Amino acid sequence: MYSDNILRVATIYATARGITLATVGTYAANDGQFFKRLAAARVTIRRAEGVLQWLSDHWPSGTPWPSDIPRPAASPGSPSAEAASGKEAA
Repeated sequence: MYSDNILRVATIYATARGITLATVGTYAANDGQFFKRLAAARVTIRRAEGVLQWLSDHWPSGTPWPSDIPRPAASPGSPSAEAASGKEAA
Protein backbone atom coordinates (compact mmCIF):
# COMPACT_ATOMS: atom_id res chain seq x y z
CA MET A 1 0.00 0.00 0.00
CA TYR A 2 2.86 2.38 0.76
CA SER A 3 4.16 1.98 -2.78
CA ASP A 4 0.66 2.72 -4.14
CA ASN A 5 0.66 6.02 -2.23
CA ILE A 6 4.06 7.02 -3.61
CA LEU A 7 2.98 6.10 -7.12
CA ARG A 8 -0.21 8.13 -6.73
CA VAL A 9 1.67 11.20 -5.49
CA ALA A 10 4.21 10.82 -8.30
CA THR A 11 1.46 10.53 -10.89
CA ILE A 12 -0.18 13.73 -9.64
CA TYR A 13 3.23 15.46 -9.73
CA ALA A 14 3.93 14.21 -13.27
CA THR A 15 0.54 15.38 -14.49
CA ALA A 16 0.94 18.80 -12.88
CA ARG A 17 4.38 19.23 -14.47
CA GLY A 18 3.46 17.69 -17.83
CA ILE A 19 6.18 15.02 -17.63
CA THR A 20 6.32 11.22 -17.55
CA LEU A 21 6.79 9.02 -14.49
CA ALA A 22 10.14 7.97 -15.92
CA THR A 23 11.22 11.62 -15.86
CA VAL A 24 9.98 12.00 -12.28
CA GLY A 25 12.01 8.90 -11.38
CA THR A 26 15.08 10.40 -13.01
CA TYR A 27 14.66 13.66 -11.10
CA ALA A 28 13.73 12.11 -7.75
CA ALA A 29 15.90 8.99 -7.69
CA ASN A 30 18.30 9.35 -10.61
CA ASP A 31 16.52 6.25 -11.95
CA GLY A 32 14.07 6.39 -14.85
CA GLN A 33 12.91 2.87 -14.00
CA PHE A 34 12.26 3.67 -10.34
CA PHE A 35 8.46 3.47 -10.48
CA LYS A 36 8.52 0.20 -12.44
CA ARG A 37 10.82 -1.24 -9.79
CA LEU A 38 8.64 0.21 -7.02
CA ALA A 39 5.58 -1.52 -8.48
CA ALA A 40 7.55 -4.78 -8.55
CA ALA A 41 8.61 -4.28 -4.90
CA ARG A 42 12.28 -4.04 -5.88
CA VAL A 43 13.24 -0.87 -4.00
CA THR A 44 14.18 -0.32 -0.39
CA ILE A 45 11.93 1.52 2.03
CA ARG A 46 14.70 4.06 2.51
CA ARG A 47 14.85 4.78 -1.22
CA ALA A 48 11.05 4.99 -1.48
CA GLU A 49 10.94 7.40 1.46
CA GLY A 50 13.64 9.49 -0.20
CA VAL A 51 11.54 9.79 -3.35
CA LEU A 52 8.46 10.77 -1.33
CA GLN A 53 10.58 13.42 0.42
CA TRP A 54 11.83 14.70 -2.93
CA LEU A 55 8.25 14.97 -4.18
CA SER A 56 7.26 16.93 -1.06
CA ASP A 57 10.30 19.19 -1.44
CA HIS A 58 9.51 19.93 -5.10
CA TRP A 59 5.71 19.87 -5.01
CA PRO A 60 4.16 22.30 -7.49
CA SER A 61 2.44 25.23 -5.82
CA GLY A 62 -1.26 25.30 -6.54
CA THR A 63 -1.46 21.52 -6.78
CA PRO A 64 -3.14 19.94 -3.77
CA TRP A 65 -1.30 17.10 -2.05
CA PRO A 66 -3.68 14.13 -1.61
CA SER A 67 -5.39 14.64 1.76
CA ASP A 68 -5.34 10.93 2.62
CA ILE A 69 -1.55 10.59 2.22
CA PRO A 70 0.67 12.10 4.92
CA ARG A 71 3.06 14.64 3.43
CA PRO A 72 6.61 14.82 4.74
CA ALA A 73 7.63 18.27 5.96
CA ALA A 74 9.62 20.15 3.35
CA SER A 75 13.37 20.02 3.88
CA PRO A 76 14.98 23.33 4.84
CA GLY A 77 16.14 25.16 1.73
CA SER A 78 14.00 23.07 -0.63
CA PRO A 79 11.82 24.79 -3.23
CA SER A 80 8.67 23.94 -1.24
CA ALA A 81 10.13 25.30 1.99
CA GLU A 82 11.25 28.47 0.22
CA ALA A 83 7.81 28.91 -1.36
CA ALA A 84 6.12 28.43 2.03
CA SER A 85 8.34 31.11 3.56
CA GLY A 86 7.73 33.51 0.67
CA LYS A 87 11.31 33.28 -0.61
CA GLU A 88 12.40 32.11 -4.03
CA ALA A 89 14.65 29.06 -4.21
CA ALA A 90 18.16 29.78 -5.41
